[in-house]
Amino acid sequence: MLCVLSYISYRTVHLTERFENPSLSAISNAALDAAPSTFEVKRHYRTLLLFADRDIRATGKKAFLILADLRNRIYEKDTFRANFKVEDTLANWPSWLEPIDPTIQEAIPPDTDAVSAESRILAYIQKNFPQESQIDPAVGSIVTNLIQDFGYRFVFEKGTESVVVGPNFLSKPLLNGWASPIPPGT
Repeated sequence: MLCVLSYISYRTVHLTERFENPSLSAISNAALDAAPSTFEVKRHYRTLLLFADRDIRATGKKAFLILADLRNRIYEKDTFRANFKVEDTLANWPSWLEPIDPTIQEAIPPDTDAVSAESRILAYIQKNFPQESQIDPAVGSIVTNLIQDFGYRFVFEKGTESVVVGPNFLSKPLLNGWASPIPPGT
């Protein structure tokens, strides 16, 4: 009973804060509840990259559907960068992710894990992006790392373009209308 009361109290405080704080107004309860921890989101991003590399080398069909959905929701862009090559998927591996061990064969995640990874990454960004302005740039942030790394890896030309979120970013929840980008039977 005490746990239930604590939860109700917690939700009431955070829901009240959500309506009083305009920077939190676009955050849905579902995103707050579904958002993974920082450790988990790093694993999800790793899963997404490993799956994308394997799938792009095969057909690319499923990976590009997932990557395009993530790209559209964050950057509001319709295309990937012009000079994207399959090798770019795992090139310049982010230092903030667990490294790939070249001495072992990495397990390739199934497409269901990659789809789940996308939704969990979106939930994490949705929950944590409003606090970005308060983070010391010297310390860094996983949200910024995710947005920058994905942006340069798949969307923007490094050295000639800056990574910029779309003009309507967070005007509605990132998971609004989300469904698996992979159609059934694909």
